[in-house]
Amino acid sequence: MTSQGGEAPAVLLREGLALHNEGRLAEAERLYREALARDPGNGEALHLLGLAMGQGGRVEAAAELLRRAAQRAPGNAQLLNNLGEMLRQLGRRREALDAYRRAIMADPGLSAPYANAADALRAEADRAEQLGHRKPAREMRLLAAKYLAELGLNHWRRLVLDKAEDACRQALALDPRSIAALVNLGAILGKTGRLGEGEAALRRAISLDPDHADAHGQLAILLLERGDHETGMAALRKARELGAGAAGSALAHSALYYLSFRPEVTPAALFEAHRDWGLAYLAELRKAGRDRTPGFENSRDPGRRLRVGYLSADMRKHSVAYFLEPLLEAHDAMAVETFCYADVAVPDTVTRRLQGLAHHWRPVAGVENAALQRQIRADGIDILVELGGHTGGTRLTALAPKPAPVTATWLGYPATTGLPTVDYRITDAVADPPGEADRLHTETLARLPDGFLCYRPEGEAPPVAPLPALARGVVTFGSFNNPAKLTPETIGVWSRILAAVPVSRMLLKGT
Repeated sequence: MTSQGGEAPAVLLREGLALHNEGRLAEAERLYREALARDPGNGEALHLLGLAMGQGGRVEAAAELLRRAAQRAPGNAQLLNNLGEMLRQLGRRREALDAYRRAIMADPGLSAPYANAADALRAEADRAEQLGHRKPAREMRLLAAKYLAELGLNHWRRLVLDKAEDACRQALALDPRSIAALVNLGAILGKTGRLGEGEAALRRAISLDPDHADAHGQLAILLLERGDHETGMAALRKARELGAGAAGSALAHSALYYLSFRPEVTPAALFEAHRDWGLAYLAELRKAGRDRTPGFENSRDPGRRLRVGYLSADMRKHSVAYFLEPLLEAHDAMAVETFCYADVAVPDTVTRRLQGLAHHWRPVAGVENAALQRQIRADGIDILVELGGHTGGTRLTALAPKPAPVTATWLGYPATTGLPTVDYRITDAVADPPGEADRLHTETLARLPDGFLCYRPEGEAPPVAPLPALARGVVTFGSFNNPAKLTPETIGVWSRILAAVPVSRMLLKGT
């Protein structure tokens, strides 16, 4: 691959990067230098040339090039991380750590700067220890543990749970009293089904700091997931007393989600809790000056295609996808243009399948609400449908203030959102019979005549088998659901049903 005379710097850089990726550093470097000759201030050329020179062993010169590139692009986290690596190789630890810190500030979702900062600190701590400087060595190890705890949280948010657990355990090896690492580890263990270990980590964190709101909050979620409602709700109340769970927080959503499982909570009380949440969240927005809704400029041409957006954290291997996929596939492309706003940190095969069915795909994992709302407005969405309600990972709060002329919620949550800026909840007359259900929603209920959802199994699912009860003479009742929903009252009802049908059994599967 050779460049032709007169090519633009962008072309030279693209050709150089292809050579760079093949390990042909000298040829890549020549093209990078040619690009710089034509555009001496080109930050990308400085960055790539610096990387090539560093990989070729000319670290001092590489660091200088990366420093110049960072002056031109101070928000480029990957560049800052690379600069930190070059400075670390030169033994300039303080400058390297500063570069890593700047990288983390530029992009908190980038994992490498956390890991590199921790590695640099541990290496320096070992050297200080060898020289007999025990106090500085301890201080550096504690700071390394802080970066590792943050790395664990970073991996956890992206659902890379094995790496998240490893980072937290490394942090605790350096500082067994790291509350951040204990809280993150407890949450991760709970997420992976090791509830006993997770509870132990969280209770250890609480023993070190009894007023740590997040520790109580994560403990509440773990206990509620395990079905320990009384203790879990007590931990949730404690977390909120300590200041966790502002209306826009994940804990506030969890409080409403688990409240719906409680048999003593009346439908009216459940509605009031959701309504109060919605009012509180809008009040938070007003206080922050983020409640203003500019007018919409959507075309009013009745003959054009409607632009319909779907917003969800569950566009992956998740129960929601079994119902969303057939809808996306069945949309009349002459009448509807679909946009999917996918808050999916780790896409999978289902994500890719859904992406192939949407007209437009917008990955929004890690995107703040304000930027997401701007994107929705820029796309000219007419109807925005949110799919999560108050379930885990929800982006419900992006619907306030309204980013589209019509907003709706559908599918993923069995109650009102409580948010006044959501216009409709899509349901049917069986799930929400006319009358009282209308009074228990802040939204208008839009009832579909033939059911509000349609299930499609996985493609590899086997065909429907003959009814087992015909051959075995035993009726099998089943529940495939979250164990948190199995209250004593529910189990009591099931017990009476089983007793009334002597030749029967029950199959339970937890999620």
